[in-house]
Amino acid sequence: MRLAFLLVLTLFAICANAQTQDTTIYDVAEESPRFPTNCEGLDTTAQAKSDCAQRGLMSYIAGRALYPQEAREANLEGTPVVSFVVEKTGVITNPTIVRDPGGGLGSAALQAVQLMQSEVRWRPAYNEGKPVRYRFNLPVRFRLEDPKPYILSGADTIYTEMTTPVIYQGGPEALVDYLDNSIEYPEDGLDSCLTGQIVVQLLVHPQYGVKVLDLTDYNNLGFEFWYQSIHSAHGTADKWTPAMLDDKPVPTAVDLTYTFSPENTACVAIASSYKTTMAQALEISKAYDAEDLAQTIASLDPLIDRFPKDVQLRLLRGQAHLDANNLEAACTDLNMARAVSGISWFNAVTSLICR
Repeated sequence: MRLAFLLVLTLFAICANAQTQDTTIYDVAEESPRFPTNCEGLDTTAQAKSDCAQRGLMSYIAGRALYPQEAREANLEGTPVVSFVVEKTGVITNPTIVRDPGGGLGSAALQAVQLMQSEVRWRPAYNEGKPVRYRFNLPVRFRLEDPKPYILSGADTIYTEMTTPVIYQGGPEALVDYLDNSIEYPEDGLDSCLTGQIVVQLLVHPQYGVKVLDLTDYNNLGFEFWYQSIHSAHGTADKWTPAMLDDKPVPTAVDLTYTFSPENTACVAIASSYKTTMAQALEISKAYDAEDLAQTIASLDPLIDRFPKDVQLRLLRGQAHLDANNLEAACTDLNMARAVSGISWFNAVTSLICR
């Protein structure tokens, strides 16, 4: 009897606790929920953390809320509002459009919040020291701006419009000759006949010389190949005539393409096949026809069979699949390209088409 009595008391306590658990969705709380940032670990005030969280949230959404083409063509601006619940665990639930200016702006804002559902866990709201559910209303501003003649990359300004482009001294043929002769094929690649291309994005600044902005390894060649490419790119420092905009020298970026092809006897067949394959891919790219995507894809299939991990080939076929609305096939190609190259902007694309 005593055991049964204790069991009844335990069940009563559990039921009572369940009945008193706070499931209210609050619109106001002693501490509002916060988007996670590095500021959470700092010894500072709650207000400072909140301000930091707001900046982090705006930056996050701005990088994922793509301006709909429909709204651009209609010259439409606006601020849709998306409502969602930040649960006690910090996860986001029930994202809903509560204000939509039209033109696809509401859907674009909702899509950005849906991405946040799977990528971000918030710091929840608190009342009396306990986490509570909280309804958060997020305005997302879409504003059309006149395009600037430059873009910002970190602390660097890169002009994309100019009256005179940057020029390599001696012209394009001299540049190609320099790129071909300024690198050595690393011995580490000979055993496996590594073949492929690396593109270095180089900032050419009128005052400060050159700076490597980015490097894309299209065939996962590895560090020794990166070193050769970067070393060669730095070697062009005094060989550029800067770009000009309205008689003013401006910094701009150029892409330098390095092709690594082993010349030893054991690798001749692979090197020759790669050269032929890339020439064929270039012709397919030039003849790209959105009206005959099936033929484009069929032409690329045997090239990718030869070099299945070549990022440039995967991108070209992935784009064709995307234009043909073959989303599963496009996802396969783009995910392979992302895995090989490590290019971060693929994340935004694949998160939209790969479900």
